Amino acid sequence: MANADVQASGEWDWLEESPLRIGCALIFARDVAQDRVFGAFDVDPTSAHMEDWEFDPEDRRIRVGRLGTWTFAIDESMESLHLAIRGRNVGARLSAGTEAVVIEWTAKPTKAFEYWADGTLVTRFEPYRVCDRDGSEPDRFLDEMRLLGMVTEADDEAEGPDNVLIATLDLMTLALGIHLPEATAMGPLATVSLAADR
Repeated sequence: MANADVQASGEWDWLEESPLRIGCALIFARDVAQDRVFGAFDVDPTSAHMEDWEFDPEDRRIRVGRLGTWTFAIDESMESLHLAIRGRNVGARLSAGTEAVVIEWTAKPTKAFEYWADGTLVTRFEPYRVCDRDGSEPDRFLDEMRLLGMVTEADDEAEGPDNVLIATLDLMTLALGIHLPEATAMGPLATVSLAADR
């Protein structure tokens, strides 16, 4: 039975008021250089320039920064999803020799979480159906999931978290120490605009 007494940390609440709430992918890789993150997206890191976040539906961008041991990418246009469809998974590529996390969501709503280690998909699930996990070690974060009140078993009748996306982001914080404050996400980051014909 899920533990309903554990509350969300509130660390990711800013996302609910952000334009990014409509759709985005966040990618985190431990102890990798920013250039390697841009390379995983098949873009030239030398074309990056520092830029604050600004809403522009016409501009497809990859924004990259570092916080603690984690280098992160904010992928507003879901380019990582398009690359994965073409067999060039950003999470798999970035996890070589380390670990990487990919979380993505769209307005449909569609949401997905992936945790990679050294090129291997360790665990993957849709936050709406946490009980359906796959990967080489699908229960890797089972204890943390239960602490956050996620419904980890198909026959569990608990309602689960009110906001499954925020709960999944809290899972990254609890299990892996991943943080991304609003000021960092919206502030100046190395940014590359993607070509329209990609």
